[in-house]
Amino acid sequence: MPKTKKAPSLLSTILERVDQTHNELTDIRKSVGSLAETAVEHNVILEEHIRRTEVNENNLRLLEERFAPVERHISMWAGAGKVLAIVGLLASLAATLYKILSDSGVLN
Repeated sequence: MPKTKKAPSLLSTILERVDQTHNELTDIRKSVGSLAETAVEHNVILEEHIRRTEVNENNLRLLEERFAPVERHISMWAGAGKVLAIVGLLASLAATLYKILSDSGVLN
């Protein structure tokens, strides 16, 4: 008789475990479903981010192309400014030397 008492108890234990496992699998399915929805949302956000990044990179490239002549112009004027500064320095040195020589009477 002790064996027959254990059988229904063992069967009920097995059925309880099966029910627990089924409930846990259901919870896991819900979690996986939620993760899949989140992944879809993230993909949509990522696609929009990629699109905006490409637009910004194209705009930056266009700006660089449009400002290239301006940069060349600025470089040209910077070079011209240096030349003018050197010419001014040489002229002031020549004027100073002339004044010194004329005041000392060497040029008279």
